[in-house]
Amino acid sequence: MKLPRIRSWVLICLALLAAQAQADSRLLPFDARSPAALRQANAGRPFVLVFWSVHCAPCFAEMAQWRAYRKQFPGIPIIQVATEPLDESNAILSVLDRYDAGTTGHLAFADDYAEKIRHAVDPKWRGETPRVYFYDRDHKRVARSGAMDPEWTSRWLEQQSR
Repeated sequence: MKLPRIRSWVLICLALLAAQAQADSRLLPFDARSPAALRQANAGRPFVLVFWSVHCAPCFAEMAQWRAYRKQFPGIPIIQVATEPLDESNAILSVLDRYDAGTTGHLAFADDYAEKIRHAVDPKWRGETPRVYFYDRDHKRVARSGAMDPEWTSRWLEQQSR
């Protein structure tokens, strides 16, 4: 009698682990090498790098807007990065699901030492969120902190999409 119970318990555990692995695959790691890799991967084209946190209410309000921008401007990558480490994937994915952020283009800090990653992005960035970097075709960037200005953002994306 104990063998079927143990077998059931093992199958349940395996199913939970498989579900966790599938959930984690929605998030990619972002480390100190990632900013340079993103610039290289997007050579000659504009892109947007959005930093957010599970503790940032304004970030939640903007998630659906970023998803809409991805649909409206498919030629401009919009990369969203959670400033929490990957081991907090449950909290990150919960926010992404709750605020309809979409299922692609999401990363999370791959190092608990956030200062190292932030410095690689921008030595002047102190960790405030939301923080967005708009890279034009030449990769001249504009950094913006705080709540999104939809008019400015739409205008920038429209100019870059030409």
